Amino acid sequence: MKKLKLFPFSKIVSMDKNNKYLYINSTDSFIIWDIRVNKAVKTFENTNINKIKYSEDNKYIFAIGFGYFKLLSRKTFKEILTFYSIGKKDWIVTSPNGRFDATQGAMDKMYYVKDLKTFPLSNEMKKTFYSRLMENQI
Repeated sequence: MKKLKLFPFSKIVSMDKNNKYLYINSTDSFIIWDIRVNKAVKTFENTNINKIKYSEDNKYIFAIGFGYFKLLSRKTFKEILTFYSIGKKDWIVTSPNGRFDATQGAMDKMYYVKDLKTFPLSNEMKKTFYSRLMENQI
């Protein structure tokens, strides 16, 4: 068996049920490591994950951080969406293709940046807002 050398300041968050993959949290990334070939199969940059849960049907992985979670395909490790909790009652859901859904309270706090300029969300909202994004992505 090969010995896994962890990256500095990293920790193993979890191992999958089949003992094939390790879920590793590093200082600035989340890594899915294939134990069988001893290499990373997926890396999510600028992500701090501290818990892994599986959907009841085993199709999805919930990679949970502080105040958010990423929903991943268990088969491909592809990111499906990210859910952010904003305060006690507001939330934002984003997809990798740039679409989002959010409560009005969360949208009131959002803006977008283009060419180092910030703009109110309403200017761009019609292009990327997608009601019921979470339902339609799964």
